[in-house]
Amino acid sequence: YEQSWSFGFETELPKDIVLDLNYVGKKGTHLYFSGASELNHLPISVESLSPSEIGNLLITDQNNPFFGIITDPNSELSGETVARFQVMRPYPQYTSLAGDTFPIAGSIYHALQVRAEKAYKNGLQFLVTYTWSKSIDDSSSTDDSVTWLGGFSSLQDPNRRYLERSVSTFDVPHVLQFSYVYDLPVGRGRPIGGGMNSVANAVLGGWQLNGTFRFSS
Repeated sequence: YEQSWSFGFETELPKDIVLDLNYVGKKGTHLYFSGASELNHLPISVESLSPSEIGNLLITDQNNPFFGIITDPNSELSGETVARFQVMRPYPQYTSLAGDTFPIAGSIYHALQVRAEKAYKNGLQFLVTYTWSKSIDDSSSTDDSVTWLGGFSSLQDPNRRYLERSVSTFDVPHVLQFSYVYDLPVGRGRPIGGGMNSVANAVLGGWQLNGTFRFSS
């Protein structure tokens, strides 16, 4: 779920310009933690072992507690011995075990939003908006985005999921947008060519400029 809150104020400036200043905050809770579906990783206690001890877990065998119980000849767990690391797993009867992603992630967003708008008058109208924001979460880097390993679902440490907390992969700190409409002062009744005939006015009069610009980082 998401909680959001905001406050701000609005004032009128000279030249019929309205200025809005707003703070917006959002907090996401129980977001799905993509990339955390593997359940059978080694426990955090392994990290206290020396590199050589960790290496021994990979190459040293021991008696298989599932010998005679798991009888599938194609299974790694059907032999008389098994690698030591296998019996240290939370679910040693499986070589791998995965489930749905867990709703354990969170996010936070803060933004300053500025808006200045001039109502249409004397042939000119414009709108300027600027957003200065930051989005932080601990799941977007493992959700359809390239992670530190270059994949899409890797965790730095499955026992320390909080290490994924960082600036969101979709964070855009600064966004400035400007749009305008301007009637060119050319044509009948206007400063330039105010007395031109109807034919010239049909060709040269009534032109308008408009545009939209967006700058972001």
